[in-house]
Amino acid sequence: MKVVIKEIFKGAYDPSTNQVYNFTIIAQVESGKEIKIFDLYRYDLQNYIGKKIDCILYPWIGKKLPGFMIEGEFIGRINLNQNWMNYNKDLDLNAYFGIKTIDGTFLINKQDIEEFNLKKGNKVKFYADRVDLLSWHPIK
Repeated sequence: MKVVIKEIFKGAYDPSTNQVYNFTIIAQVESGKEIKIFDLYRYDLQNYIGKKIDCILYPWIGKKLPGFMIEGEFIGRINLNQNWMNYNKDLDLNAYFGIKTIDGTFLINKQDIEEFNLKKGNKVKFYADRVDLLSWHPIK
């Protein structure tokens, strides 16, 4: 999914050492909406503020507001390209499924599919309590 990084804020950190444990990213998706992205892996994308990146986003799905609405089509298993491993060595390339939206594809896991009894081609509408940045790479 392509997003433009608007702002980045330090999340949890240790003030005695200035060690940052995570970041919150405000990003604009293709439709123009802004979303909050949780950067647990501490990619620290400060140098990309105002720039577009390609990223893998994983929403924590809920059924109710508040949250970022994800509306689209369940497209089944996603086989991620090996290049995503350049930024996240722990990423399991075959563990995810996709929801295709006007903004791009969000990844979900098998537990979400089972909980919501999703079948390929189903139209879906979820609210994401949190959206995690799993991996990214710059757009050249």
